[in-house]
Amino acid sequence: MVKEGHTVVGTLKIAKIYNEHFKVDKKRIVRIWIPTNYQKNRKEPYKVIYMFDGQNLFDAKTSFIGKEWQIDETIEEYIKDGYASAIVVGIDNSSDRNDELTPSFGYEFKEPITALDAIDITPKGESTMEYVVEKVIPFIEEKYNVGRSKEYRIIGGSSLGGLMATLGIYMYPDTFDMALAFSPAYQLYKEAIGVDDVYEKIISTLTDKKHINKSTIIFSSGGKGFEASFTPYVYKIKEDLIKRGYNSKFLYTLVNKKYNHNEVQWAHFFRQAYRKVSKKARLWLRS
Repeated sequence: MVKEGHTVVGTLKIAKIYNEHFKVDKKRIVRIWIPTNYQKNRKEPYKVIYMFDGQNLFDAKTSFIGKEWQIDETIEEYIKDGYASAIVVGIDNSSDRNDELTPSFGYEFKEPITALDAIDITPKGESTMEYVVEKVIPFIEEKYNVGRSKEYRIIGGSSLGGLMATLGIYMYPDTFDMALAFSPAYQLYKEAIGVDDVYEKIISTLTDKKHINKSTIIFSSGGKGFEASFTPYVYKIKEDLIKRGYNSKFLYTLVNKKYNHNEVQWAHFFRQAYRKVSKKARLWLRS
């Protein structure tokens, strides 16, 4: 039942999962959206999409801009059309969002590639991703009827969250089957250090023997206003990955230049991405 003023369809549960490494809000709110057709004892376990900026995903009332991604409405519509459902887990951001969701893209986050001093960010993305993998995923897999192997896990987010989606398969190629990188802010590093060294590090890592063709990646971008600086990287990264041997069947690019950098865009692209995700694996096909 939807509470007055709230817009959630399905069931939204709230958990607080502790992380000693967070600077603020150590007991972080994690929002667990469960579809209406969820069955605790269903033979086939559910897939899980782990996403950042959790307060913006399901409910306009909790979103800090008053608009949501409409993830709950989108998946429920697909369920009615015969597609398999999924659980979505949203990790709330905090006042320390810029640091928490900025990766250094080095395996040892104590030695980041750049401190991003030019824009006053100290990257803590690797630490946040460890929290997702070591605290959030075990919590979900213990309490819900979800798969406990790579093919059941997807990581996603927008802007800095898009960087974090990339970081998920960068750090943990054997943990996540897919990354949904909406408006990934790859240009952030060039703005801070004047060169694309970090971007090049991402490309070279994702195409090494440990990573290549291990995950499906969906990149998306708008093209209007502030978003225009994101779009060239979304086009370029797919091309660069393919040039270095990544199979194009694992890469998707979604671009619509009428959209700005906001939840309206990401709701639009999540709808498209979910359809592509559904077609990717048998478990997500029409039942």
